Amino acid sequence: MKKIFKNLFIVSLSVGLFSACSKTDNLSKVEENSIFEAGVSPVMTSSVAAIAPAPADSNNVAVTFNWTSPKYAQDPSLYKYILEIDSTGRNFSKAFKKTMVGNLSTTMIAKDLNALALSYGFAFNTAYDMDVRIVSSYGNNNEKLSSNTVKVKYTPYLIPPKVALPITGKLFLVGDASQGGWNNPVPVPTQQFTRLNSSEFTLTLNGMLSGKEYLLLPVNGDWS
Repeated sequence: MKKIFKNLFIVSLSVGLFSACSKTDNLSKVEENSIFEAGVSPVMTSSVAAIAPAPADSNNVAVTFNWTSPKYAQDPSLYKYILEIDSTGRNFSKAFKKTMVGNLSTTMIAKDLNALALSYGFAFNTAYDMDVRIVSSYGNNNEKLSSNTVKVKYTPYLIPPKVALPITGKLFLVGDASQGGWNNPVPVPTQQFTRLNSSEFTLTLNGMLSGKEYLLLPVNGDWS
């Protein structure tokens, strides 16, 4: 009789352990699914399709980007977002990137967009296509998802120079700091600037003499 009770106890214990293991496995699967649940790609929109700010608006908001939630299994305030902007056709290979946490929108002021456009070699007063997207992820960078690409046409503005531009459109270097000294007219093309655009000039020299002086002239041979 004791032997029968002993066997029944062992069978009962085995069933209990098996049941406990099964419940633990199920809970682990549920927990795993909730923690690593895949999100959905965010959808991005832009407040404007074309941006052509005036220099006076350089500190004003030029565009607002919004996007939908990726719906990760995590507190939304911990979601990580990376805004990417690049010239169209480069597949974001040289993208400007702005990282945010918990946001569903961001803005850019005109002067920041203008500086970005000029860094890409865009000419003043010419419209160019730019690609914009958002890349979302969990706070630890897992489960990265890219949004749709939004196209925005941007026209860079000319930054007003702080010094009046020469009306001749030319500049020459004279002075004892240069190889040509104060002789005027100066030797060209070695001491004549090359005009890059409406407000930028460049000159490459073999060196300048320390402790000396120089002057920029709009007309070669004319001290005025």
